[in-house]
Amino acid sequence: MVTFILCGLWHGASWKFIIWGAYQGMLLIAYKFLEPFLKNIPSPKHSFVEKIWFSIRVIFFFHLTCLGWLIFRGQSLSQIFSMLYSLIFEFNSTRIIFPEYFFLKTVFFSWLLIVVQLYQYRRKDVMVVFRSNFWIRTIFYFTLFLLIILFGDYSEKEFIYFQF
Repeated sequence: MVTFILCGLWHGASWKFIIWGAYQGMLLIAYKFLEPFLKNIPSPKHSFVEKIWFSIRVIFFFHLTCLGWLIFRGQSLSQIFSMLYSLIFEFNSTRIIFPEYFFLKTVFFSWLLIVVQLYQYRRKDVMVVFRSNFWIRTIFYFTLFLLIILFGDYSEKEFIYFQF
């Protein structure tokens, strides 16, 4: 817990960063406390059900982590509580999921990486791109390079830690 609180202080001398660090520390402590109990829960025998159960656990923890980033991003404690209230009681998925065709843009810009992820999964080899022949690697890297050149964000942005 001390390490995470110090990590929060490192990000800024504000209560929101201390709370963010404490939140991350509490997540880790809760996980370590619950881990022995979670291991005693019988695992589903069917591989499809086991994959669904694993996905549910990943999605649950992902959302807990995103909740922590809400604390990190808020400008004040009142804004953090306001955002949390809006998420719980005023949630409107169409406003979030489809602003300016966000989903289509995401798929368009990440299709190559999704294909690589699926290929890695099927081959059970995360280094499959690096082990491919020269021409496949060249086409892959050139396509990534071209996507970055064509659609990259070249606006000037201050490095986040220069603000501290």
